[in-house]
Amino acid sequence: MSHQNSGYRIFPTVFVLLLFLVTSSGIAAQADVSNLTRGLSWREVGPANPAGRIIDVEAVEGSSHIIYVGAATGGIWKTVNAGTTWDPIFDDQPTASIGDIGLSRSNPNILYVGTGEANNRNSSPWGDGVYKSTDAGETWTYVGLRETRHIARVLVHPTNPDIVYVAAMGHLWATNEERGVFKTTDGGRNWDRVFYINDKTGATDITMDPVDTDIIYVAAHTRLRDRYDAGDPVERWGPDAGIYVSRNGGADWTRSTEGLPTIDMGRLGIAAARTSPGTVYALVGTRPPPRDESRGRDEEPEEDPLNPDKDGIFKTTDYGATWVKVNDWNNRPSYYSQIRVDPNDANVIWGFASPMAYSDDGGITVESGPDVQGPTHIDYHSAWIDPNNSDHVIVGGDGGINVTWDRGEHWEVVKQFGLAQAYAISADMRKPYYVVVGLQDNGVWVGASRGTITRGVTNADWFALSNADGFYSQVDPTDFNIIYAATQGGSLYRQDLRTGQRTGIRPSRPVVEGEEEPERYHFDWNAPFFISPHNHQTLYLGGKMVFKTVNRGDDWDIISHNLTAKPDEQQSSIVSVAESPLQAGLLWAGTNDGNVHVRQHDTAEWQDLTDNI
Repeated sequence: MSHQNSGYRIFPTVFVLLLFLVTSSGIAAQADVSNLTRGLSWREVGPANPAGRIIDVEAVEGSSHIIYVGAATGGIWKTVNAGTTWDPIFDDQPTASIGDIGLSRSNPNILYVGTGEANNRNSSPWGDGVYKSTDAGETWTYVGLRETRHIARVLVHPTNPDIVYVAAMGHLWATNEERGVFKTTDGGRNWDRVFYINDKTGATDITMDPVDTDIIYVAAHTRLRDRYDAGDPVERWGPDAGIYVSRNGGADWTRSTEGLPTIDMGRLGIAAARTSPGTVYALVGTRPPPRDESRGRDEEPEEDPLNPDKDGIFKTTDYGATWVKVNDWNNRPSYYSQIRVDPNDANVIWGFASPMAYSDDGGITVESGPDVQGPTHIDYHSAWIDPNNSDHVIVGGDGGINVTWDRGEHWEVVKQFGLAQAYAISADMRKPYYVVVGLQDNGVWVGASRGTITRGVTNADWFALSNADGFYSQVDPTDFNIIYAATQGGSLYRQDLRTGQRTGIRPSRPVVEGEEEPERYHFDWNAPFFISPHNHQTLYLGGKMVFKTVNRGDDWDIISHNLTAKPDEQQSSIVSVAESPLQAGLLWAGTNDGNVHVRQHDTAEWQDLTDNI
């Protein structure tokens, strides 16, 4: 198990003692809390085995045993022995979210790191610009671009490490002008913004011609989240999105149009072939057409193969002057859109989304799914293909990194990282207590707070309850074998650890006569719920309304009206709900669009407190 921090809970008894000491009769104003906590230290309890979301993988050409891995929320890790051991090398910096690593080919001791994950998740933390190391990650210097927030790609000139391009997406939740492409020619001391469209459109990818390094290709992407969207961003397509080409190192730009979609495009990924100047591949997303309401639910739309206005793989062989769509493959472009070209063969491309894809004929035929990705964790965001051995590929995704030495025939799943992304944590009341943690795309895990052997807590002390995104959990205070937990969208379940039986208890609308399928209640991506402190069989759950059960979720009642600010907006919902531990029925609820309500007791009306805040 890794010895890095991944999720913790101070012993409850120690915490209660400290709280008593600092609040008792007059001590609160005088107590030096640092003295009280001086004897405490953090210790890892896990889980290490799920790993976490990897944003970038880079290795040293000619020395592929030296690998750098950038994590969405776990900084940068380095191995010098091909992954046998890993060390965190970015923990002393003020941000832990990585956008991309730019590793110099001419001097591998020089690295530039763009911070802030550029994926369009609603849980993507932002960074604070670019950092540079000249000693292979031993020390770091901050070199600017703080308000770029989310950096998608760092492109280092192949022979001059002082020349660097940064593709920045800018703020995710608001407009700003610090986005586009920035360039330095003096190693990061000064930056010029060389590509900019508007305050909603940033650069999501950038690549360079292998021979004429003044030829630069940029993928522009328009995106903006609003305060209550829970899936892909509400704004993720736009008329300014597309591919732009510079032939003079970024001084001037021309938009590529011929052969590319004529409608609004979304997120794009681009990659130039190192062995074929002028050959570039693009993974393109487009705005889907309005749904045909006249078409029945089970009717399949007419086939329209290689329609250039639909998602897919595009290719140019004339430096971006003209493009041809070669395949329709592209899954969930807004979240992935990662494409790589084999550095030794311009006809071999890899696509990274969920699933993984592979083509050896320039994208005309694409193989994807289990035959390519094997037993690896789905959701792929990055890859490095060894220029000295095309069979050697390292892929990063939501479950750590995966390594193949035979071009995907077999995979090694590498999880020696303390990178589990914890969304929510709870604990039971046994001694020693157990911890329940919800993880990003790795489900809900349960593990002991103390190990059973002298080495401490190990992976063997943890077990998984579910997959998908894991969120809130609660343990029955009268029976630690009963656990309530949720995955995304309010998918709440109750599980008995004695038998393994799981019962789905998500509230459902009653079936209306004549309906094929009842409309589902709307819940936020991480819908809140809790067990009442006054009755262990009573639970509350927040959606657009507050739900209550008095029989452990077998039946639910709606106990509020729609508490959100936008009754007709499907994305607004309750994200926080709580009950007073002193007075049963005194409930508070907060929504993701800014409303706060309170109900004084079981039969009271809900009072809107929003205007008081």
